[in-house]
Amino acid sequence: MLAALCLTAALPSMAHANDLLVIPDASVVKYLVTPDGYVYLRNLNEVDPTWAGCCTNFWMNTTTDGGRTQFAAFLSARVSRQRIVIYASSKTGSPNQALLHVGDF
Repeated sequence: MLAALCLTAALPSMAHANDLLVIPDASVVKYLVTPDGYVYLRNLNEVDPTWAGCCTNFWMNTTTDGGRTQFAAFLSARVSRQRIVIYASSKTGSPNQALLHVGDF
């Protein structure tokens, strides 16, 4: 019952995400970490050609708790060559945008 309630509470925020990308092996994703704490995913178009590719279209802000958590989830999937799923408000990457959700759901 509690799990169902928690899932229901999470659905409204996920419903705002327009585009979902399932990356079967996170190790194929290239990324750049900048001195100001942003992590840019650079070649999502190689996973799905309908997504924007290089260079600063999709990012995580590691100066925030949420961004650090997203990056940790991404790195865990990357090092273990596991699947990762990302949500963005638009797969065109315009304007440059923070990832909404990162995980495996």
